[in-house]
Amino acid sequence: MSYEPGEAYQFKWSHEVILNSGVTVTVKAAHVRLCHSRIMFARAYMRESQEMVTVRFDTNKYSVLATAVGRPVDVHAYADRIVIRQDGVIVGEHARAFGRG
Repeated sequence: MSYEPGEAYQFKWSHEVILNSGVTVTVKAAHVRLCHSRIMFARAYMRESQEMVTVRFDTNKYSVLATAVGRPVDVHAYADRIVIRQDGVIVGEHARAFGRG
């Protein structure tokens, strides 16, 4: 299978046993893998109280500057807009839409 940049990603949770300051603890880890580049990101949470955001890609709806394609970005979701930054610079900004279509 092949994917275009920004088309899809895989997400899963896992429980991992780690050594934290000499104490063995179990943490919950979020794993994200971008399908096009296969770049992986993981983050461990000490508690399960953190909220997660639901992300859905609609290819090219949230486009960015050409210089940002294929590189990691930060997506900030506000009530009225989506702002996409790369290295602190805004590379895309779009009105936020709710509902179907």
